[in-house]
Amino acid sequence: MTRFALIPLAFFANACASAEEVQDLVEETTEEVREGIDDIDYSRSLDAELLLDVAQDQFQKQLDIGDCTMVGAVAGKITGPTAINMVLVNAGSREVMARLNGWMSQDTNDGGGFYAQDTAMSAFNSVEFDGDWEHNAIEADVYSTQGRTIYEATLFATMTERGDASSILGVVAVCD
Repeated sequence: MTRFALIPLAFFANACASAEEVQDLVEETTEEVREGIDDIDYSRSLDAELLLDVAQDQFQKQLDIGDCTMVGAVAGKITGPTAINMVLVNAGSREVMARLNGWMSQDTNDGGGFYAQDTAMSAFNSVEFDGDWEHNAIEADVYSTQGRTIYEATLFATMTERGDASSILGVVAVCD
């Protein structure tokens, strides 16, 4: 899959969106959604319903434009210069499916690589994200193994700086 091929569809109503338009889109997020992101607890007491609702509110227009179906939501924090911790909630069961650790590399001034894997990864059950980030947008291939079945999806997420911390919010989607 070519990285960022769907981002103009998934993140911008206009395929020629500029960096300023992207920033305007992020700033236009309702205060209710912003408060919801701030309320997400990444510890064991995560409110999965809240995460799914916030992610759906934030990305529904982009999912519709890309003809995608949301199958999960992710939330996370950038915990160091390149380290990330995230949770993945399954939209069907509405439960935490995986807790992931990963890293982000910086290949250019405005982008780089993105990778995360399930902390409880085993040979028969695992979740792995492998992709890229550019500006504040992340797109990654999602591979989930359950038994002998492998599922593939795509992660669309945004990174938001809040003071000295950064957060990640996104959806895992299957697109037609």
